Amino acid sequence: MIKSFITSAAIFSGMCLAYMLLMLSETESYFTYILDDAYIHLAIAKNFAQHGVWGVTEYIFSSSSSSPAFTLILSGLIYIFGNSEIISLIFNFVCVLFIIYFLNTYYGQYYHKNKAIVAATLFTMLFTSVHLLLFSGMEHVLQVMMIVINIFCLKNG
Repeated sequence: MIKSFITSAAIFSGMCLAYMLLMLSETESYFTYILDDAYIHLAIAKNFAQHGVWGVTEYIFSSSSSSPAFTLILSGLIYIFGNSEIISLIFNFVCVLFIIYFLNTYYGQYYHKNKAIVAATLFTMLFTSVHLLLFSGMEHVLQVMMIVINIFCLKNG
């Protein structure tokens, strides 16, 4: 089981790294999110963590977040680790690792060969576009993770 997890995580991470290097080569080595909504989440999270104001500026409340729970999580991470533009990318990557773990565990109940488990996991990850959602800087990877965990727990609980 652990071998299929490591293999799945390595292959998926390698694909994402290739995608990121391609993106960085087109943006003069400057990382950017594909949607401006990610920057809205980050601004609100930063202002809440540093100034206690839920808004895109530190001066006035303005709830422009499409996912307050995600923004609150980012705020906690910014409070602990400091303000960084890539904090939502790192958080999304951690969520991806949980998705891979639970998918491997789930598929391990049906397939007994590591190759089949890895193939099923990677197919699921690519079919649901998690590799693209990872770079959006948005809450969608967290939502996919919660769905995968809920299905796993409902099936095995």
